[in-house]
Amino acid sequence: MNIGEMLYHWSKGLLISTPHRVINCSGQERYSCTFFFEPNVNVKVSPLSCCITHDRPKQFASVVYGEFLRSEL
Repeated sequence: MNIGEMLYHWSKGLLISTPHRVINCSGQERYSCTFFFEPNVNVKVSPLSCCITHDRPKQFASVVYGEFLRSEL
């Protein structure tokens, strides 16, 4: 599973965002199927309270997903 930036922020960095790339070194055709699941653009996304502890204080501010998406694109 490829974790995206929003899950990275939502989990307060517990789930690490990975670079998106497909490298085929086999010399044969390769097929992949992607599935993107995103929140509504008007949803306010805040770090999950279960990911905030004394040792791991809140790191990211709450964001409206649509604004976050526009800034990433």
